[in-house]
Amino acid sequence: MIKFVYFKKFSKNQNSTIHQLARALLLVAYLQNMLLYFKRFYPNLRPTSFSATMSKNIKSFLVLLLWVQCLNGVCQTTDSSANYPLQGKWDVLSKVEVQKADGKLIDQDEELYKANEKFFDFSEIGSVTISQGFGKHTEKLPVLLKGNNLYIGKFKKEKIPYLIRYQGDVIKLAKTESRTKKGKTILKTEQVVLQKSKL
Repeated sequence: MIKFVYFKKFSKNQNSTIHQLARALLLVAYLQNMLLYFKRFYPNLRPTSFSATMSKNIKSFLVLLLWVQCLNGVCQTTDSSANYPLQGKWDVLSKVEVQKADGKLIDQDEELYKANEKFFDFSEIGSVTISQGFGKHTEKLPVLLKGNNLYIGKFKKEKIPYLIRYQGDVIKLAKTESRTKKGKTILKTEQVVLQKSKL
């Protein structure tokens, strides 16, 4: 019986079209060699109508499986970019922080930024590079995008994400955190406005 070697280069990208196609072809080749094996060691074995029907059904199933694997690989490759609208560099236009205690405003801070003073770079999927002070200070943090929820920094179960709102080439990140201090409930709301960089 022929043995097959599963090349490591195919396993690097589990969702690639090449990987899906190779896996389907490997299955087809394996079953074909199984048939050759039985014909070689059992030459007098005659196929019945039942086995012939099963063989035909197996071939139809393998063709269908091949198409599904190919389409699955293509869809996953397309979705990887379509489902990541944050791709690229975003200039921070403003940041507003509002704190309320039991519904009453206790503090409000607003910052406006000049062009290239502060930006978020989402060029790498799964991370963001935040630059401040016209490039004087930079840090790279992990990010996780789930629908319209964006987690920045190390992911924790209790971590509160930013809610993303898309408005053309502008996005707004907003989140609200609560804490209790001296018997009062304090709500801190943060909103960051970013615009897709034209550079």
